Formats: sequence, structure tokens, C-alpha cells
Amino acid sequence: MSEADKDYEVKVLTMVINTYLEEIVSVTKEGLKFLESNRDQVVWKLAIRIYTQSGYKVEFSTIREIIEAKTGAIKHYLEMETRQFAEEKKRQKLRNADFSVRVLTIVGEQLGVELNKVKLDSHLVDDLGMDDLDLVELIGALEEEFGIEIPDNTVGEQLGVEYSFNWRGLSSSVSETSITAGAECTVKNLINLVSKRF
Repeated sequence: MSEADKDYEVKVLTMVINTYLEEIVSVTKEGLKFLESNRDQVVWKLAIRIYTQSGYKVEFSTIREIIEAKTGAIKHYLEMETRQFAEEKKRQKLRNADFSVRVLTIVGEQLGVELNKVKLDSHLVDDLGMDDLDLVELIGALEEEFGIEIPDNTVGEQLGVEYSFNWRGLSSSVSETSITAGAECTVKNLINLVSKRF
């Protein structure tokens, strides 16, 4: 048998064996574990299957080598997938941190409070002195910064805020306004509210 014929034979065997392996083994940790712990049984079944279907007697060592190559490929894929997942998780954490810093910065700017005094558990009204007009400007600044729309009722529900007027429809005839804010009117809840709309 010529070298070209041997190469072609290995190519066909590799294709047949990989097709069979794709039928019985998933590209998961469980699939990898199955293939590693049942390699000899898989070699035997493949040898029988190939002989039964074609009459070709394939060497066990050839099947084993192809299975080992497939096992290596699955390991590599799973390692890459794990690495990509970890990197994406890290990127997401950085995005979340950046997002939170952006919200904290806007809160500080809109309420005229130094950034180091704006904490996640700061109450927007009690600790940071937000009034109803500040809230209107704060929501507007957040909408502009993140390209989102935050409905009035969502602000009221998420932050436990009640107004004495419809703050989207301010008119010069309103002389006094007030804001009532519950315990949930915190910077953390504001960040959560914005992130859900973003």
C-alpha cells in the first residue's frame, strides 16, 4: 500500500470514528469523562461497527489514537470555553463597576455632593438632600447619559417616591412641591433601576 493510500485510509477512518464519537459523546465535561473512562469499550465497539459495516479490519491502536486526538480536542475546547467564560465574567464585572461609577458620578453632580460622600446605601433624600426638582434633573441626566427612558411610575415604584405633582409636567403655577421617599430611595436602588432600563 502506497503512502498516499495509507494517508487516505487514515483520513476516512478518522472521519468515520469522529462521526461515531459525535453521536455518542457530547462536548461537555460529562462527555469527556465518559470518553476517558470508557475508551477501551468505545475502541471495541468502533472496531466491531467498522468491520460489520465494511469488512475492514482496523487496528485497535489506530482507533485509540483517533479517540485520544478527539479527547484532546474536547479538552482544548472546554478549556477555551472556560477561559472565555471567565474573561466575559471579568469584563461584565468591569462594565458593572464602570456603570455604577457613572451613576454615582451623576448623582453627585446633580445633587451637588462630593463623590466620596455618595455611597450605595446613601438615602437620596435624607443623606444626600435630594428634593423633587433634583429628582427630575437627576432622572433626566441618567436618561441622557445612558440613552434610556425611565417612566415616572417606575421611579415611584422602585424608589418608593411620592410627589405632590406630576414632575414631568412642571408649570410655573406650581408654587410648592414636596417629595416623600421611603427607605428604598437609595443610590443602590437607583443603580438597579437604571441598569434594568439600560
